[in-house]
Amino acid sequence: MKTGKRQILKILSAIGLFGVFALLCFTNAYAATSYSVTQWDGDSYESRTTDTIYGDATHETTAWQALDTYNVDNEKTDEYGVFWSRDGGETWGHEDLYVGDTVTFQFNMHKDFIGTHYADHLKAWVDWDNDGTYDNTDQIAYLERKLTDNETVSTNPSTSYVTPVNPNFFTSQSFTIDSSNLDGFYLRARVTCSESLLYRYYKENSKSRFFSDDDQFEWNDRESTSWWTSYENMFAATGNYWQGEVEQWHIGVSLSHTPEPATMMLFGFGLLGIARIGRKRKQI
Repeated sequence: MKTGKRQILKILSAIGLFGVFALLCFTNAYAATSYSVTQWDGDSYESRTTDTIYGDATHETTAWQALDTYNVDNEKTDEYGVFWSRDGGETWGHEDLYVGDTVTFQFNMHKDFIGTHYADHLKAWVDWDNDGTYDNTDQIAYLERKLTDNETVSTNPSTSYVTPVNPNFFTSQSFTIDSSNLDGFYLRARVTCSESLLYRYYKENSKSRFFSDDDQFEWNDRESTSWWTSYENMFAATGNYWQGEVEQWHIGVSLSHTPEPATMMLFGFGLLGIARIGRKRKQI
C-alpha cells in the first residue's frame, strides 16, 4: 500500500515538475525584447529609419525638432524621446510589456531654433495588428503646437517641449495589452514642422506655385478645395521631411509575469514530491 502511495507521489511530482518546465518554456517562447530600430547614417544631424516592411522615414536635420529629452537646465538627459509606462505614469522607460498591462506612451520633443514656420507637429503610430503598415487606425497621438504669441517656443526647455499640459512631455491615452500582442509590436513617432509638411505636399501634388510663409499660417483657415488637406492628414509615417526626427521601436510583449493558480499548484506538487522523496531516502 505504501509502495503504491509512493508511486503516486512520484508520478504527481514528475507531472508537477514537467508542467512547470513546459510552462516556462512556453512563456519564454513568447517572450520578446524591446529595442530601438531607428538607424543612423553617421551624420549626427540626420535621422533615418530604413525599414523594408514599414517603409523609410527620413529627416535632413534635427536642429528645429528632435525626439530627445532635456531637463529644465537645458541639459540633455536621454538620447531618446519615446518612452512608455506600465504603472500609470509613475515610471517611464523601455521595459518589455506583459499581457494585461495598461500602457501609456510618452513623447519628448526638444528644439534649439524657433524658425519661421507656423507650428511644430508630432505624430505617432502603433501597428497593433502587425499588418506591416502604419495607417489611420494605427495613429495613437497627434499634436500641433502653434508658434503664436501665447504659445511661444523658445530654447528654454520649459517651453520648448511639445506638450499641451506639462512642460516636460506629451502623453498618449492608455492602452491595454492583450494576447494578440504576444509577438510584440512596432511603434513609430515623428516630429516635424508645418514648413516641411507643406513643402512636401506642394511637391507631391505638383502645385503651380511655391508656398509662402503666409500660406503656413493661413492653411488651416482655407476653404476646402480638391487639393486642400489639413496638416494632420498630410503628416505621413513614411517619406522624407526636411526638419524633424523619427524613432521606431519594437516593443516586446510576454505572458503575464504573475504566476497563475494552476502554475503554483503544479509547482507545489513538484516541491512536495521532491521533499517526500528526499525524506524517504534519508530513512533508508
